[in-house]
Amino acid sequence: MIDRPDPADMVVALEAEEALLLDPTRDDPAAHLKFFIDRENPLGLVFPASSSEIEVLALPAATSSTEVLENAAREAGVSVRGAVSIQVYGLNRIALIQERTRVLRKLELLATIVIDMFAVVDSLSRLRVAERDRPILNTAILRARGAASRALGEIRGMASPSAPFSAMVAAWIKAFKKDISTPQPVPEALGDDPTVAGLINA
Repeated sequence: MIDRPDPADMVVALEAEEALLLDPTRDDPAAHLKFFIDRENPLGLVFPASSSEIEVLALPAATSSTEVLENAAREAGVSVRGAVSIQVYGLNRIALIQERTRVLRKLELLATIVIDMFAVVDSLSRLRVAERDRPILNTAILRARGAASRALGEIRGMASPSAPFSAMVAAWIKAFKKDISTPQPVPEALGDDPTVAGLINA
């Protein structure tokens, strides 16, 4: 005969688990969860946030024991509440990973449009043309800037609190800001554009 767990023990175990679960209405998920942002290889995984200033990407193995998971998270140096919430809420189930990855790939496509369009602006701005052709050149520059601005606007819209996966988008924007702020061959017009400045200062 299989021994059934004591109901009182089950209640205690459930209460302990609930105490470790994040409540989006009261908790700051960013303090316990970290999105995996790799701009070269987008993948919509979420990890428990590091419990120290040293960044740690560790995902304790799935287990039916909250206590085992809690101990594994502490040993790995990551948020216990983050680790428990990821498992209980199924934050890394296949469907969610696929949908997050789709969003990340869209962000990368938009970023490519932004970079390419500002590179076009740079190239066109350096052209020497006859005065009669200047209006045509100015129109081309305005169109390229407009395309870049629309792409940036879409990125900002995806970061709206009401948009799906907005916290992940915000994490991606942070990485994008870092990439375009570090010394590297990026279009000069990218740094001068007020729309880009708005995104960076957001």
